[in-house]
Amino acid sequence: MAEDERDSGKRHLLNYGHTLGHALELATGFGLRHGEAVAIGTVFAGRLAGVLGRIDQSRVDEHLAVVGHYGLPTALPEDVDPDGLVRQMHRDKKALSGLGFVLDGPAGAELVTDVPEDAVFRALAQMPRAPLDKLIGAVTA
Repeated sequence: MAEDERDSGKRHLLNYGHTLGHALELATGFGLRHGEAVAIGTVFAGRLAGVLGRIDQSRVDEHLAVVGHYGLPTALPEDVDPDGLVRQMHRDKKALSGLGFVLDGPAGAELVTDVPEDAVFRALAQMPRAPLDKLIGAVTA
């Protein structure tokens, strides 16, 4: 944190899964807790990295497997509106120019800016869906 006080370099890596996570918190009226929303966002980040050709399918699948292994939610709430999620993601602090996400890639995780909306919608469409009540409470204290 001392090396990147303004959150403009390496510190972005701490935001893995947060772009969608924050949008999900708002879309569910904070029905999803932060950790639950970021877990789903992490699965989404893997899917988006796959859609963009940054990682192969086995690496995409690994995102789902790791999050699921810890008993965290891996699906989007079935009633969330993809258009609303994308609108909210445009408000994210990483959206300096277009949509921005921390994504896995050949050199590891890094900030990727100017992500095309159509790629985001494709990745959202690939996400599993579940009723919100099945996602809430997956993270225990």
